[in-house]
Amino acid sequence: MTKFNSIFSIFLIILLVFSCKENVDEKIPKISQSVIIAGEFYNFQSVDSLSNIGIYVQDYITKDITNTEKQLDTLGRFKFEFEITEQQGVMLIHNTIIDLIVKPGDSLFIEIDAKSKRRKDVLERLKVSGTSANINKNVIDFFYNDPIDYEIFQHNRRNLNPNEFKTYRDSIYLVQSSYTDSLLSNNSFSKPFTNWLEAQKLFALPNNYSLFEFYFDYNNDLKSELKNNDLTRLTKFNINDIPQVLQKHRINTIASNSIPKKLLDNTLISSQKGASNLEPNEIYSFYLKKIIEIYSDKPELLKLMVNDFTKSNLNIENIEFYEDNRIVIDSILFKTDFESSLKEKYVSLKKRINNPQLTNKINLKEYSSSNIDSLLQTIISEASGKPIYIDNWATYYQPCLSAFKENTPKLMSQFDGKIEFVFLCYKSEKAQWKSTISKYKLEGKHYFIEKNQIEDLTNLFSLNGFPTYTIINQKGEIIHTDNGYRPSNPKTTELLENLLKK
Repeated sequence: MTKFNSIFSIFLIILLVFSCKENVDEKIPKISQSVIIAGEFYNFQSVDSLSNIGIYVQDYITKDITNTEKQLDTLGRFKFEFEITEQQGVMLIHNTIIDLIVKPGDSLFIEIDAKSKRRKDVLERLKVSGTSANINKNVIDFFYNDPIDYEIFQHNRRNLNPNEFKTYRDSIYLVQSSYTDSLLSNNSFSKPFTNWLEAQKLFALPNNYSLFEFYFDYNNDLKSELKNNDLTRLTKFNINDIPQVLQKHRINTIASNSIPKKLLDNTLISSQKGASNLEPNEIYSFYLKKIIEIYSDKPELLKLMVNDFTKSNLNIENIEFYEDNRIVIDSILFKTDFESSLKEKYVSLKKRINNPQLTNKINLKEYSSSNIDSLLQTIISEASGKPIYIDNWATYYQPCLSAFKENTPKLMSQFDGKIEFVFLCYKSEKAQWKSTISKYKLEGKHYFIEKNQIEDLTNLFSLNGFPTYTIINQKGEIIHTDNGYRPSNPKTTELLENLLKK
């Protein structure tokens, strides 16, 4: 019996002993709680001189993402509210990344010096108050005194050749490791911050190895410059030499989100050849088997990766993957922190797919012809002379869904009745299309793009990926089609306002 078959046999036995059949109609309590991060900028002349501020949060248990950008009010203030399940890291983004740690129910107040541009200056003058203030002061001090200078690091990443950068990167992470060791010897820190420090020491460098190998621009010549033995060593380091991820390490997003995600990507990239001849509905199941096969000797990491892979599929409405692999997935996540949120997410998605709730402001349009010019003329004609904002999207692409949470509804509310909002959904399943519209309560006109329409629309709107936003003026002329005029971008609001003045 192969190693893989043995693993699956064990999973099946565990499930038969411990699991019970779940009712899709079972009521499941929500386990996440709200967090508020508010703040203000000081030392600014005019709020117009300040760029927007954003926040990025991925709950490592539910895998729900909050990726929101907000304009400051006239006094330079901002406020974000989101939900998380456990204490973890989040990122506040303005000129630089401000790493914070929050727990469910927290309320933090952040004061940022508007004159600070460099990361060191931002961190030096940053003020934090509220719940969890002490641990966040420790995190801010860590990065302020970090021997790795963020600006220099990014400069060297862009300008050094691969081998020079690897030498530089490895040397400074050794210095950071010694720096972290000195902090770990300080017994005055809280246990959560000590756990965060330990995870930083263990996973910061492996995380950057993964980033270097898999996340550079494939259009440049970096990969061709890497020697084969370098690539082999990097891959071996990621897979075989990664430290054990323990539950206490999850407070650090490198351990709870970044490492599992990058190793997932590693597995998918390296397994693509084996999946090339499979049917579409078999591919994700194949990847799951490879994940288990490779990481079975790292049980906590495996749980994080299987949870990530499963919830990410449910987040893009791919319910079939979980249903096809439910026995194995449930056995891996049995009696873990991930189990109840998986049940909740599945039950919610199942109900929504079976019975999508569409308001009377949601207009599902039918268009089956391959004559794309006629479709465009229909969209223009029904706009009755109004400018048109077209969102080209797909149910499986997270950036599309992130905009639907807050930024798209906000833009639509701002121009309600003045701009025609049209949504074109590509390369998706109809059930998931309706379910996604129901989930985000997306108003406007919605077209499901059939397979025979995709190529011509791709050419017409110059689609290089999703989301792409197409803006048409009152004359029916396409004036922009790219991903720059996203709902959260102030230049989108400015352009639409200018169109309405004409």
